[in-house]
Amino acid sequence: MYKLMIVEDEPLIRAGLTHYFPWKDLGVDVILEAENGMEGVRLALQDKPDLIITDIRMPELDGLEMIERLRPELPDALFVILTGYNEFHYAQRAIKIGNVRNYLLKPLEYEESMATVKDCLDQLERRRIDRSSRLELEDAAKENTRYKYGDAIKQLLDDAVVDSSDLQPFLELETLACSYLAVIAACPSPLRASPNELLQSRAVLRKLKERVVEELQRLPAMRRVMTYTSGSKLYTVLAFDSDHGGDAEAAVIDLYSEIWRTTAEETALRIFISIGRTAGHLAQAASELKAADKALYMRYFDSAREQFRLDAYGTKDPDDSAHSVQLKKEDREALIACVEEGRSDEIKLLMQRLCKESYRPSSPAGIDLWLAFLQELMSVTLRLAHQSGLQVEDIYSEKLLRLTFIDDFATVEELFEWISDWVMQLSEDYKKRGTKSPAQEHLVFEQIEAFIRQHISEDVTLQMVADRFFYNPSYLSRLFKSKLRKNYMTFVTEIRIQAAQDYLRDSRYLVTEICGMCGYKSYKHFVKTFRSLVGMTPTDYRKRIGL
Repeated sequence: MYKLMIVEDEPLIRAGLTHYFPWKDLGVDVILEAENGMEGVRLALQDKPDLIITDIRMPELDGLEMIERLRPELPDALFVILTGYNEFHYAQRAIKIGNVRNYLLKPLEYEESMATVKDCLDQLERRRIDRSSRLELEDAAKENTRYKYGDAIKQLLDDAVVDSSDLQPFLELETLACSYLAVIAACPSPLRASPNELLQSRAVLRKLKERVVEELQRLPAMRRVMTYTSGSKLYTVLAFDSDHGGDAEAAVIDLYSEIWRTTAEETALRIFISIGRTAGHLAQAASELKAADKALYMRYFDSAREQFRLDAYGTKDPDDSAHSVQLKKEDREALIACVEEGRSDEIKLLMQRLCKESYRPSSPAGIDLWLAFLQELMSVTLRLAHQSGLQVEDIYSEKLLRLTFIDDFATVEELFEWISDWVMQLSEDYKKRGTKSPAQEHLVFEQIEAFIRQHISEDVTLQMVADRFFYNPSYLSRLFKSKLRKNYMTFVTEIRIQAAQDYLRDSRYLVTEICGMCGYKSYKHFVKTFRSLVGMTPTDYRKRIGL
């Protein structure tokens, strides 16, 4: 069960919030109330709430100042901003503070507000589970080293406040005087990549990871080489002896850069790397890791470069006040109209224009502004989907909801083209909403079948299909079972065997060739599967049709 604190200077709003949501059903058993930020600080330090919903403008101490005071003391608490002031500088400041999960806009819309509250409580539950898992890992005497390092980097990425006193013993670094360097590599696949191209991207990262671990740990000053792979990115945190000073840092960067260049030369894909500033302790390393992560997005604005070093940039983007970072009202209205009316050509033109006109930071310091613009753009589409009765969280990919699709591309043009594809997919779903005709319901399966046939010789996973059509894989899995009465793998197998039958009618192909053409690596498995579905072997099938 969780504790909730509501900080609001208007008594009616404060009282209303205590009854607005079914808190008991949501797992909240204690609700604390404070009428200003100063009282909120006192009450929070005393009772340690898990979730704090706070107004911004209040007497004595405003909500943002309260959060700044509480964040170091309550690192596990989540904050939600409650405000009627939809101004960017408030949101920007809240984002920089950390631990601000979302905002509630007055007057509240129940469904949207409920989704925000549930998201926060789900995040708290995930954190509680993560903390429990970390304790179990620390208690295990023979922990798998690679998993331990990956979990540590994930903690550095996920936690708003990092406690070095916990992590250093976990990594067996508490007795060592170390400096830390964060390096992140990204190997995005091309837009609309084939399954094989997606697998190639992952293979490149695996090769890079193996080389980094093997070669960097040979350096005399190196103490730990920690890696963590997530999607198209490889995170590396290097701990080396502080006594070696700048010479060790230079040697580490030079060797990593050499490994990166060698690996990049062996693939047709581009590999981007971002190098943080050297940190003196793990808490600082966490900040540098996150900063280096954002710096990778500079590839969208400096297309000629593939290596980005934070120490080459200032702490402020000189252009951050020269451009609008908000979606213009007329563009928002045009976007909604295009979706509602199914104007695909206009959607493409609008996205091409937004790609050219949107704010482009000249340094990593301006990335947050650009991310805020993309967040607003995506929020318009997701809000429209929600208002249209589409179950956004259940149907669509988490990449859309969490903005993680931004990691998947090499150029900003590909990124906006993908967003254009998403908006057109949403327009199709909007058009079909509420329609119960069998033809409309089975359209998605026809699209998936066409995609699988296009890549029939490749390993097409459910996740790949889900990403291609912007769906949540769990939703797709349920859809197969409820509409077709079969699972995804059966669906794919039937398509492969149908394709095999088509190829078998062409005498130019050997049966062994058809096996590979239909995505089977084992001839024995191909024959067995063919017989189970068709009732005879491929060879007998050919004889039956007179070939």
